[in-house]
Amino acid sequence: MTYKSDVIEDFGNSICAENTDNNYPRKLLPFYFNSERKTKIYCGDALDILKRVPDKCIDMIFADPPYFGNQSGLVIKRTDGHADTFDTQKAQWAYSKPVAEQFQFHYSWIKEAQRILKDGSTIWISGTYHSIGAVNVVLQDLGFKILNDIILHKKNAPPNFLGSLLQQTQ
Repeated sequence: MTYKSDVIEDFGNSICAENTDNNYPRKLLPFYFNSERKTKIYCGDALDILKRVPDKCIDMIFADPPYFGNQSGLVIKRTDGHADTFDTQKAQWAYSKPVAEQFQFHYSWIKEAQRILKDGSTIWISGTYHSIGAVNVVLQDLGFKILNDIILHKKNAPPNFLGSLLQQTQ
């Protein structure tokens, strides 16, 4: 593992350097950076970004991975005041996948997240009923202890046109 001084960022007492090697010749720049709050947000393929971070240097990860929901292609007329229609066709990276592929996807990125998290740190992962079960199984398989499930109640969550609880929670 090689660290270059030009990619080390010092946040007071915590130092986290980006791994650099032949696979990643350029410095990874944050999409958003706030030195006062010691916060960085990166935009890109999460697995590629995670691989560039050294072991045990992150205090907290919040992840919102693909839910692998359906993509029926329907365009539904809305009556809730948010927009005229809701297009159920999601981005291709969010398309439904066989369960085995979902488990492999979640295992790959959560394993990398586990590697970079400091001892005693935390990970928060959002999901829907489409995906959170696979995430929970992978977390437990990797030895994470699940302390809490947080359920968000969203009264007007698209495509919540029938008022079912399943579509109102995340």
